[in-house]
Amino acid sequence: MSKHTLVRPDQLICLPTLESYARSQDKLILPSRDKFFFKMSNLRSETQVVPSFLWKFILMFGLVAESDKHAFYKITIFTFHLIAVFSITSGWISALIQFDIHRFKLKFANLMSFVLALGISYTMRRKRKSLSITIRKLSKISVCPQEKKINYLVLFLSILPIIYAVYSSLAANLSWLAKYHAFGNNIESKMAQILIIVTQCFLSAVVHPTFTNLVALLYCILCQCCTSALTTLTQEILQMSPKQFGPYKQLDILRRKAKIDDILEKIQAIFSLPAFFLIAGNFLSCGSVIGKHLYFGKEMYRSYHMKESVFYGISSFFCLTIILWVAGGVPIQVQKLKEAFYKKEHLRLLTITDFDEPTLKKGLFEDTDFVFTGCDIISFKRSTILALFGALLTYTVLAVSTTHHTD
Repeated sequence: MSKHTLVRPDQLICLPTLESYARSQDKLILPSRDKFFFKMSNLRSETQVVPSFLWKFILMFGLVAESDKHAFYKITIFTFHLIAVFSITSGWISALIQFDIHRFKLKFANLMSFVLALGISYTMRRKRKSLSITIRKLSKISVCPQEKKINYLVLFLSILPIIYAVYSSLAANLSWLAKYHAFGNNIESKMAQILIIVTQCFLSAVVHPTFTNLVALLYCILCQCCTSALTTLTQEILQMSPKQFGPYKQLDILRRKAKIDDILEKIQAIFSLPAFFLIAGNFLSCGSVIGKHLYFGKEMYRSYHMKESVFYGISSFFCLTIILWVAGGVPIQVQKLKEAFYKKEHLRLLTITDFDEPTLKKGLFEDTDFVFTGCDIISFKRSTILALFGALLTYTVLAVSTTHHTD
């Protein structure tokens, strides 16, 4: 007798049979743990245009529809709104309790930048579904440039509140600063003074400039990805010979440009009001910093005011400049694409001399030049940078001079 047991054919389980059965059921059999990671990796591939660190933060702030699917993000959204309302309320109460009509103009500009930050959150939350769809569409035609560097930048922006809170606690006159943040109440304990200052400065810095800078970074990344997609089309046209640039290739270029145009219009629809609030908030913040320097002078300028001005002044200046520079690059690249298309088609006409061949440049050149705007009030062009900072200096000096005259 053989020691081996014979198995009948009907007892065999055939792997191809199992695979065909799974395909017939249209299901992929995965363990629950693998299903979770499969969903996460699939989501990242659909949103790859946004760097991973920034994607986590916009989920925590509730700027995309995916935030509504997880309880953790609902908690972070509620917490952020609570912090924003508390920071705005405490700032206004402190300013009104220690009210000085001559200095309130400067403080008012700074307080309004926090109100506008809350307005950015509210308007972005209303457009979160459209933003999710736009990010997915853009991820199909473009990738994020320099994702690793942007992740480092996001990490730096996320620790800014800690840096500012510690930096503010090193002020020379802790008792005055603690009294201001404690709504005019005197705080005797030095430890309590430091705790109040650190808490208030940390919470306010989370709202502005950290949150506003992250929204500005997201806006700039989307604009830059569209610019990169337009640059790719332009380079393809330039590298083709006139013979290759036939009607079918021209039609393919126009179709791809139409997809980019659709995404640009959606970005404009989503960020029109938030981008205007970003520009206005940073404009007011810069004006407040310049105004304090002009009004107080070096002799009366407190140590805390100096640190606050450095922190908010640098942040607001760079935020304003980068938004206008990156968003202003889109119409420049659109114009370059049109010129490359026209020159290549014109060269083909001179080379091929086929007068019966259809021309498609009419559809391209009839379109008006696309320009991002903030509520159709401010055009985001690179030439706007000088005009905006010129207006900033003019109105700040005017406000400070009228304040000095009334003293």
